[in-house]
Amino acid sequence: MGKAFQRRKTTEEWEDHPLQQARKLTLIRKLVEGDYRITIGRIGNAVGNSLDPAFASSCGLGLKMLSTCWISRALRDEQLIRKVSHFAGFWRRLMRMSLRFFDRTVAGYETWIYQYVPERPRWNNFDFLEREETVGESYYKAILQKLRRTLARKWQGKLRRGIMFYDDNT
Repeated sequence: MGKAFQRRKTTEEWEDHPLQQARKLTLIRKLVEGDYRITIGRIGNAVGNSLDPAFASSCGLGLKMLSTCWISRALRDEQLIRKVSHFAGFWRRLMRMSLRFFDRTVAGYETWIYQYVPERPRWNNFDFLEREETVGESYYKAILQKLRRTLARKWQGKLRRGIMFYDDNT
């Protein structure tokens, strides 16, 4: 019994060994980035043991679980660079076009609602995803078509002059 304990403590198969922890964290990050709706149970099965959400939140991955969906606490470098370059291009257009720019711009932003919001006069302006639905190509296309119909109804001149659509997720 004592020799087995010593052998286990000195090998890399030891579960709490720093190399094993680094491999686990890399695997967890790949799993979550591949599917943000992955469950803790599936992550635990892939890692080889049960996983505590507090462990994944506090182990330096920069992720936390929010109502069955893992979200990143901060943008990764490549996402931040892409977002800044999109905004810089948008800013250059603004400088060239001056005030005409705002007449042609439609901005789209997502709103994350984490808790119950009481019904109010404008409650129907929120667009909620159905359970287990993600924002994919068909969903995004439907939203853009809905936006076009709304613009045609409310601001006819905007469609004739041309629209510049800025969405922080594109």
